[in-house]
Amino acid sequence: MKRHTFIAVLTGLLLGWASTVVVAQEILKNEREAKALTERVMTAVARGDLGQAYAELKRHTSLPAEEIDAGMKASIAQRSDAFVARYGKVIGHDFIHQQKAGKSLMRLSYVEQLEKQPLVWVFDFYSTGRGWVLNQFRWDDNTAALYLEQ
Repeated sequence: MKRHTFIAVLTGLLLGWASTVVVAQEILKNEREAKALTERVMTAVARGDLGQAYAELKRHTSLPAEEIDAGMKASIAQRSDAFVARYGKVIGHDFIHQQKAGKSLMRLSYVEQLEKQPLVWVFDFYSTGRGWVLNQFRWDDNTAALYLEQ
């Protein structure tokens, strides 16, 4: 299986299922709080602590908790010795940009910096009128998509 496909399949655990179930979530009051959340997530990722990263996301998303947990387990399992041999160890993260679509949608994009090759993290937020909620996120190695988003 090609590595793009493999990563896309695993991250699909997070994005692929539509659900009308709204879990207990903490609403982010403004865009600044949404950015602070993603910075906490990416800092945890850069420390190699995916458990903490996903725990942060879980508190602020409209996705069912079971999907977040399944995605976290799949992401942790994927980051095996073979993953490290291919991508290298995590060395940091870099904020790329923020985009808005109208008044109710916002995307924050980051790069997870690894020794050999970057991974792209994308966080999509929705303004409910009461604040911002994370409605989807993903990570993959498709850096070309970042150039299309700008």
